[in-house]
Amino acid sequence: MKSTTLSKAMMVAVLGSVLVGGSVFAQETIMDKAKATADEAGTKIDSSMKKVDNYMDDSGITAKIKTKLLEAKDIKSTGVSVKTTDGVVYLTGHVASQAESEHIVKVVGAVEGVKSVKNDLVVKP
Repeated sequence: MKSTTLSKAMMVAVLGSVLVGGSVFAQETIMDKAKATADEAGTKIDSSMKKVDNYMDDSGITAKIKTKLLEAKDIKSTGVSVKTTDGVVYLTGHVASQAESEHIVKVVGAVEGVKSVKNDLVVKP
């Protein structure tokens, strides 16, 4: 990631400028430690960004699904709850018929990013 590389470079540059007055040996040792610390910080930032990316992906998928359900005139989606975790969509709530439940699963499964659909919809006429 560009931001991680930039963060590492900035941290090394700042620490390097602080150490200019020290001995060459001490400077190299401290610079190595600074670089290792910057690398470790960068790894933690990367890990955090991946978690955020997954959350944003799931939120985006859920938003797309809700939009598709609202756009479908033959689906009464007000009783349907949608939750997405790691691309797996969990449907809960009440529908009027088994056919409507199956149609909802089909619509949801066609949304980009959906890996699978867990259908816990209950038919209540």
